[in-house]
Amino acid sequence: MAALPRPFRSNRATASWRASRSWAACRCGSSNKKQEETRMPIIEMHLMQGRSIEQKRAVAEAVAEAVTRTLGVGPEQVRLLITEHSCEEFSVGGVTAGRRQELAANAAEKS
Repeated sequence: MAALPRPFRSNRATASWRASRSWAACRCGSSNKKQEETRMPIIEMHLMQGRSIEQKRAVAEAVAEAVTRTLGVGPEQVRLLITEHSCEEFSVGGVTAGRRQELAANAAEKS
């Protein structure tokens, strides 16, 4: 087998590969105590724009509590990433939410 070109053998790539292998071992239920202590669930939540700060704080608290209770990790280990999308950044079946709202408004005017 031919050697990989130099950019693919960099220390950075090797370190990244080792980190991902370590994460995979932790994720797959390894009994290594140190790995168990570093478990860090990361939850992604995608919302349409318009929720208040209070609502986002409340859902963050509720998600952290549920993950802490069900996965047995500390609340300080739970990460929640909230990403907001405008009505033109979300679509179902090729129709954006903004266009869907326009179609609904037009249908309401005609009836």
